[in-house]
Amino acid sequence: ERFIEPGDQVYVLGKTYTSGGQRMLDGESAPLMISDRSELSLLSRFAGQVFINSLGGVVIGALLAFYFASR
Repeated sequence: ERFIEPGDQVYVLGKTYTSGGQRMLDGESAPLMISDRSELSLLSRFAGQVFINSLGGVVIGALLAFYFASR
């Protein structure tokens, strides 16, 4: 849990709608993400996780292929 202080920079990703002339965030029908890190920082972390998971999938696939080929 964190507090957002006035003047803090935040990155908000989510779905919005207009109600009474104001923009509102819709956190019920779509995921809502609020971060104190920059968009670039979030995307680079996500890209790193995708790469590591993909690499893990390739390694597991190769091990399974080797196991079944050697039977």
